[in-house]
Amino acid sequence: MAAHRSFAKFRPIKKKTAGILMGVVALGFWAAVAAAPGSVQFRHEDMVATAQAFLDGLSPELRTKAVFPFESEERFRWHFVPHEMFERKGVNLNEMTTEQRRAAHALLRSALSTQGYLKATSIMSLEAVLREIEKNAGASRFNRDPELYWFMIFGTPSKDAPWGWRVEGH
Repeated sequence: MAAHRSFAKFRPIKKKTAGILMGVVALGFWAAVAAAPGSVQFRHEDMVATAQAFLDGLSPELRTKAVFPFESEERFRWHFVPHEMFERKGVNLNEMTTEQRRAAHALLRSALSTQGYLKATSIMSLEAVLREIEKNAGASRFNRDPELYWFMIFGTPSKDAPWGWRVEGH
């Protein structure tokens, strides 16, 4: 019964929120139509170069936050819950300069098709929609920000040795 009462707090979506939501849905639809299946040609060498460019563009302080040994237990610790519920490691987009953000997005793009990249960034942008919905409902418990996504590199980007990277957030 308590679950039913919690829904009573929600108010109708305001025009601004509906406009943001429609824009994100339209972007997602455009991405689905624009990218043909099989349009990506993945090259491991490109991802290695993109990851190294990302690291090279970070300040020493941010690089220290972003890089973990490949064998690190951190590689196996990931969550999809808001960051207030789980402390995240790595470097988040809010900490980066414009150029560093471009390099982070290039890394994300290096692993995804055009459609996949647009879908991922559309999902990230939904944080703004969630913020408005929760604010209108009087239920904002979390800091909803499309740039609260953390990037990590595990090991050293290499064509021959194991390494990896991760982006996570909510």
